[in-house]
Amino acid sequence: MLGCCLETQVPLLVYEYVPNGTLHHHLHNFPGSLSWEARLRIASETAGAFAYLHSAIERPIFHRDIKAANILLDENYMAKVTDFGASRLIPLDRMQLTTMVQGTLGYLDPEYFQTGQLTEKSDVYSFGVVLAELLTGQKPISAARKEAEKNLGVYFVRKIKEGCLLEIVEERVKNEGKVEQLMAVAEVTMRCLMMSADKRPTMREVAAELERARQWRPWKGSWRAGSEAEDRNGPVIGGFELGMRFFAGMLSGGGDGDSLFFGSRNSSRHSASGSVGGDESLGAHSIFSFEMQR
Repeated sequence: MLGCCLETQVPLLVYEYVPNGTLHHHLHNFPGSLSWEARLRIASETAGAFAYLHSAIERPIFHRDIKAANILLDENYMAKVTDFGASRLIPLDRMQLTTMVQGTLGYLDPEYFQTGQLTEKSDVYSFGVVLAELLTGQKPISAARKEAEKNLGVYFVRKIKEGCLLEIVEERVKNEGKVEQLMAVAEVTMRCLMMSADKRPTMREVAAELERARQWRPWKGSWRAGSEAEDRNGPVIGGFELGMRFFAGMLSGGGDGDSLFFGSRNSSRHSASGSVGGDESLGAHSIFSFEMQR
C-alpha cells in the first residue's frame, strides 16, 4: 500500500499498479501461459511471504483467505499477496482463535470449518490448494470432474495416491519440470492438504522446501546421491528415492514412492486404499464446495 486518501466521503486506499493481474487469471484464463520456472518461483515467493506473516513478526497474522485470485503479479511476474480483509492479528499468548468460519470455495481448511479453530495451519491448507493449481492448472472447484472430486484438494490427493502425478500435471509443467522437482512440490502439496492440521508443515517449512526444489541442479542436487536407474518397482530417482518411499509409506502404510507418484507396473501390489487420515477424510474434504461468508 502506498497511502490513503481521506478527502473523499469514503476513504480510499492507494496501492501500486500491478500490470499482470492475478495468478488465477493466468492459470485459468490463459492455460499454459506461465512456465514451470515462473510457477515454482511464484510458489516460493508467496510461501515466503506467508511464512513472514506467521513467524517473523512480533504478532503473527493469519491471512484466512489464501487463493490464486489474491496473488498478484507485477511487471516481472513477482508475486504480491493482497486482500487482507479477512486477516486476523493473533495475540502474543495464543496460536489459535475461535472465529466465525470464513473462506473461499475450494480453499477452506476442513478442520477450521469443523471446529471454528483458526490456526496457521488453516493458511497452510489453503496454500496447498494453490500449489495444486500451479501443478495441474485446474480450478479449485470444477463441475468437469467427478462428483466426489469436484474439490481440487480431494482430486489431487486421490490421483497422487493412485500414482497419477504425471497424468494430472499441466502439459507445459510436465514438459519443462524436472521429475525430482515435480515430486518434491507434489509431496509438499500433499502434506499441506492433510486433513489433520497437526500433520501439516508450517509455512516456514513449506517455503524452505519450495526454495530447495527451485534451486535444485542435477549436478549438485543432494537428491541425486546415486545414478538414475530402474529397479523392479519402476523409476528410481537417485538419492531422492528414499524420501519419496518414506512419504508413500506415511500415506498408504506400505508401497514405495515411485508407485505413489507414477503408478505401479504391478497394480496388484499397490492400492489406493490408504488415506490421509482415513477414507473418511476424503468425504470430509468433499463437503467444502461452498462459499463461506463472514
